[in-house]
Amino acid sequence: MSQIILFDIDNTLIDTFKLASQIDEQIISNYSIPRDNFISAKNEYYSQIKVPTRFNPQNYCAHIATSFNLDLEKIETIFNQSKYYINSLFPGTKLVLSQLSIDNKLGIFSEGYEDFQIKKLKLSGIYSYFIPSLFFIFSDKLKEANLTKLPTGSLIIDDKLSVVKKISNFKNLDILLIDRKNNITNQKNMVKIDSLTYIKNYIK
Repeated sequence: MSQIILFDIDNTLIDTFKLASQIDEQIISNYSIPRDNFISAKNEYYSQIKVPTRFNPQNYCAHIATSFNLDLEKIETIFNQSKYYINSLFPGTKLVLSQLSIDNKLGIFSEGYEDFQIKKLKLSGIYSYFIPSLFFIFSDKLKEANLTKLPTGSLIIDDKLSVVKKISNFKNLDILLIDRKNNITNQKNMVKIDSLTYIKNYIK
C-alpha cells in the first residue's frame, strides 16, 4: 500500500557533522590555516546566527573568506563539491530510498534555508527519489501552522526527540525516531529504529 513518507535531512539522511568536517578540513588543508584559528572563525559565525538551522552557506563562505583573506569563489567551490555530500550519506540511505520510492511517495520535512536543504539532496544524489510537491522546509518546522500543512496520514522520519514528542500529539501523523547510536531512552508512544532499512515494517 502506498504511503507518504516525509524525511528530515540533517542527521537523518545526511551525516551533517561529517559533511561539515570534510569541508572544513579541505579548506584548512588547502590554505594551511591554523586549526585553532579556523575553529575560532567558525564559532564566531555560529555565535552570530545563534540557531544552527539559520545556517546560510553563502554567508558562511563569505565569513571564512573574509576572516582569512581568501578568494570567496574558491571557498564556495570547495563547499559545493558533490563528493563531500555523497560521502556524508548514511550507509544504505540510497538503497532504502530507491526501494521505498517504488510504491510510496517520498517527501521532506526539514528545517533550514530551503535552497540549501534542496542542494544537499541534489549534491548527494538522492533528489530524484523525492516528490518536490512534498517538500515541507521551514525555519521552524514545529510551529503549529507548519505542522498543519503536512498531508494527513504521513509517516515522518526524524532524529530529534523534540520532533517526536510534538508529532505524537497529532493524531493524523505517524513518526519514527531514527536513533542509530541508541542514545535516546525509550519513551511512551515512541517508536524507535536504528536503521532506515526498518521503515518498511511501519508502512500502512
